[in-house]
Amino acid sequence: MSPVARASVLLALLAGCGGGQQSAFSHQFRDNHDEDFAAVLERLPAPSAHQSPSNALGRPLTVATTNDEPRRVVALDPQSGETLWAHEIDAQTRPEILGDIVLTSDRTQLVALELSTGEVRWTARLGDLAYVGASRDGDTVFWAATVGALGGARRVGHVVAMDARTGGERWRHEVQGVFGHPASAGGMVLIPWERQNIAVVDEVTGHELARLRSTDDVVAWIFDDPTGVYYGHRGIYRLTQRSVSGTREGSTHLDVPLGDLPRDPDIQDDGFLPKPGTRSARGRIRVYFSPGLSTDPAEVRIAGDTYYFVYFRYVFAYGLDGVMRWSRIVEQDIIGAQALDGGLFTVGEQGQLRVLD
Repeated sequence: MSPVARASVLLALLAGCGGGQQSAFSHQFRDNHDEDFAAVLERLPAPSAHQSPSNALGRPLTVATTNDEPRRVVALDPQSGETLWAHEIDAQTRPEILGDIVLTSDRTQLVALELSTGEVRWTARLGDLAYVGASRDGDTVFWAATVGALGGARRVGHVVAMDARTGGERWRHEVQGVFGHPASAGGMVLIPWERQNIAVVDEVTGHELARLRSTDDVVAWIFDDPTGVYYGHRGIYRLTQRSVSGTREGSTHLDVPLGDLPRDPDIQDDGFLPKPGTRSARGRIRVYFSPGLSTDPAEVRIAGDTYYFVYFRYVFAYGLDGVMRWSRIVEQDIIGAQALDGGLFTVGEQGQLRVLD
């Protein structure tokens, strides 16, 4: 082949590197591209209001870890306090309900428990990586594990697609970088990586479809919700076509007026760090919010126009103008909570469950 012909072939190959028909996480993949994101948004389900619980049993459930010996993962009825099941496991990460399974990890492996019984359905080896979280779309679970998110010489990330029923691996990506807790919807998984990018990967092929790169902010977390897909760090972004700007001003974005709240609280768990399954200061100082439904692509809504600040045994509710609406002292340190459309569900250190209106 002549030098001219070789150069023509090389240019043709490079020209083909920009789109979404290649393996994920290539450094040549184009980012913040209008057509790529228009196709992704077309595949996402239409926003809808929060309705019944999204777990397979269709009832309110609380799944938690205990700190007595032997340590267990337990499922509770949050209204009656009844223990539905308990499974003995030294859980190192907060359990996540994903359809009909509960996902957690011990010191060496990922463990999927049956939501209805607590029995082990399957396990997956983690090696020396830290499990940071999972999401589910249909019959596929996507989980991420990483090392080096807090610095150090070694930075490695794995993201894996597995059959939720059998634990069979469908595809895997490994990079010299860090991954965060993924989100998933519409046959796609959205993976934050290197605290700057969100890669949108096809659920079946594992190929990258689109990439969002933030040019003036940090991407510390992402989650899917019936009302849409949200991501951000100190502020809240809603994934819309405006996101392709890559900028805070050009995207659909809401700055939460945190003011001078003590200890610089997060508004969402850092997706690049494991969520502790044991006693930890994390969770005792947090801001919580629940997304609200909006059909305006330029708007981020928060349910009730209210966010909540938890500081050990103190709970405060604020409006979006930053003005405190009420405060409450409870009997136990709050170690976890979830904002609802009508209030805040809290879990106390000694197991007290409470909903504050």
